[in-house]
Amino acid sequence: MCVTYRSFQLVWLFFSILLFFHAVSVHFLWISLFGLSSAVWNMICTYVFASILFTYVNVSMYILLSTS
Repeated sequence: MCVTYRSFQLVWLFFSILLFFHAVSVHFLWISLFGLSSAVWNMICTYVFASILFTYVNVSMYILLSTS
């Protein structure tokens, strides 16, 4: 089976949606345990980390699939 960049993007989108719902539930749990201000910092750090990870994986898979 040939893996294309488009099919990889669809799978990555599915996992991103799952990750989003997981992050929202963890965020509300964090609010109930540690308070709102700590949860906001946790959300910002998680968003920055996820953005860097998403960009790295997207670019590396594009390079990998375009050279093969």
